[in-house]
Amino acid sequence: MIDIQNKIILLDDQSQLGQKELDALIEANAADSRMLLNQALQQQAGAHSKLEQKILERKRRRFATERLGDEISGHVDVTEFGGVHTSLGAMKHRHALKDATIRLLEAREQVAMMREHVAFKKGVRGVKEERDARIALEEQEEVARGMAILEAQQTSARRKSELELEAEIERARLQAVSEAHLEVEMEG
Repeated sequence: MIDIQNKIILLDDQSQLGQKELDALIEANAADSRMLLNQALQQQAGAHSKLEQKILERKRRRFATERLGDEISGHVDVTEFGGVHTSLGAMKHRHALKDATIRLLEAREQVAMMREHVAFKKGVRGVKEERDARIALEEQEEVARGMAILEAQQTSARRKSELELEAEIERARLQAVSEAHLEVEMEG
């Protein structure tokens, strides 16, 4: 009876230790999530302030153009310059949005992996099988990418060898022709 009580106490202590470890992992992930959210909000606030500055600058330019009116309307095509700046700005913002989207997708992937890890540690049913299936799929994709790279390298090497052979044949042909011309000139 005392052995059973000691085992129960030992198992209870191990359970509490495991719960503390799980709580620490969750807290660490929550801090990372808050940090990523704060970074995203700061970047959004920075982009918003830049946008406001650009809008104010456009208003100033429009006001200056309207104030000068007839004097510069015949000399400067404002729409052409505005179109160029707008296009460049849009391209810059598209690239910034693309980069932010990539970072967001990476963060989501990391969060999903952490959730999977926590569920795996908790012993949630079915997580191990899903994890094994995901890892197997990732390995297959990596093997396929490696094979594609290897095939491209082999194709390139084969084409290079073919071109070198063709060049060697052409050099030999030209040398034979020039030797024939030389013999004809020396006999003549």
